[in-house]
Amino acid sequence: MAEEPKNRRRAGRTPWLKIARAVPLAFDVRKIVLGTIALILIQAGWSALDVLLPATATVTPDILDFNGRFSEPALPRIAPGPVFRSALWRITEPARVLIGPMIDLFAIDRGIAWTGHALLGVLWAVVVMGIVGGAVSRSAVSEVGKGDRATIVESLRFALRSSRSLIAAPLFPLGAAAVCGLICAGFGALYRLPIVGAPLAGVTFFIPLALGLVMAVLLIDFAAAWAFIHVSVAADAESSLDALSRAFSYVNRRPVQFVACATAAWLAGAVGLAAVDVLARAAVHLAAWGLSFTAPPAILAGLGRPGPDAALDSLAGMAPFFWARVVKLLAHAWIYGYYWSAASVIYLTLRRDVDGTPATEIKDEAIEML
Repeated sequence: MAEEPKNRRRAGRTPWLKIARAVPLAFDVRKIVLGTIALILIQAGWSALDVLLPATATVTPDILDFNGRFSEPALPRIAPGPVFRSALWRITEPARVLIGPMIDLFAIDRGIAWTGHALLGVLWAVVVMGIVGGAVSRSAVSEVGKGDRATIVESLRFALRSSRSLIAAPLFPLGAAAVCGLICAGFGALYRLPIVGAPLAGVTFFIPLALGLVMAVLLIDFAAAWAFIHVSVAADAESSLDALSRAFSYVNRRPVQFVACATAAWLAGAVGLAAVDVLARAAVHLAAWGLSFTAPPAILAGLGRPGPDAALDSLAGMAPFFWARVVKLLAHAWIYGYYWSAASVIYLTLRRDVDGTPATEIKDEAIEML
């Protein structure tokens, strides 16, 4: 027993070496399908918001960009440097789905419509990413901890059953930030009072500053620990407050180790995504190469960027265009499967280091259907 703390410390010195395991975990059809569901649902909700609030449509970007890099299937254009640099940015997309609208939510002098659009965008991302993140995390922790392979239906059923915790937990820090903001607004109203208002607001200005610091720490912690909330529910069958507390605790008690693990996951994920990029573009290119011997040029044009030569006015012309976009969508969805797979590995690593709980210890409530 005396050797246990020493072994735990020794294992915790290089936990980032284990992060590479998340890459093969993400090469899983079930996780890619769940990632596809997340992409489609987020885009559908954000597109509906753009229709309802067209003046502020730039708040929620188009994450399903069908004119991106996969629209050019020419294999000779694939260069390792540009592919990897692009992957370094795109692998962060799941985090940016939350952080982007949050930045717009706290923008100054944008108006009620802008703020409302950003708030609804954040809430929709929390709901969709909560359900899908819970399903992917549940699959990942079961596979890492127990060696079990849950089906998509089982993972989604668990996520829906735990939806209250998965959705409510992220709302607590957002609600706390909103309360701090309302208090600051009250102090701002002091400037409207005649004579004594401005001096009183100036004397008490340190209070809004302190609340701003609280909001900054809270929201940065939330952005860092967001994926851990989903994993905590999946691995430890936590309630919303327990999952939030555990996720924040692991980030704050092991900040250096968390940053090291996150950096390793970022680099390993970029390598994995670069491989996915090359594989997907090569598949489209080689399909076009085989078809080029017999198919009309207009049909082949549908595999690349739609142009005047593409026969997109018929089913035969639309089919290559459609299937090339399906390949891109599946490659895109790999990012989301990897995001929660990596979060699951990091969470189990930090949990072992902080609490001494082995990765094989998954609460029965989280795997009862297995």
